[in-house]
Amino acid sequence: MGIQDFTKAGKLNKLILIYNNQELIIPSNFGTFTIGRNTGVSSLFIKSEFASRDHCQIIYRRGKFILCDTSTNGTYVTQHKQKEIYLRREELPLTIEGLIVIGQSSKQAGDDIIKYQLDT
Repeated sequence: MGIQDFTKAGKLNKLILIYNNQELIIPSNFGTFTIGRNTGVSSLFIKSEFASRDHCQIIYRRGKFILCDTSTNGTYVTQHKQKEIYLRREELPLTIEGLIVIGQSSKQAGDDIIKYQLDT
């Protein structure tokens, strides 16, 4: 992954999330998209013992979609065939496509995997 990936990501204006056969489209003007087990409040409800009520957020800032972890167990992100990254109270710009796993590694996650793709 090089600077070209980040430059491409900066020109994209929507993020597509796929979770449990459900496709969610997040436009760049959406505001704060929340992921967690806080029913009625989370933009994407995750029913997992590893998810915090307010587990993480996705925001659009300076031309990029940024994943911001605010959880106890952390968030695991695999970006476009790269090595899995563990975030705990950290931020990461999302690039091209990948996986977001709440509270545990993708090797242990089973069905609790969120696929993402940046698009125009």
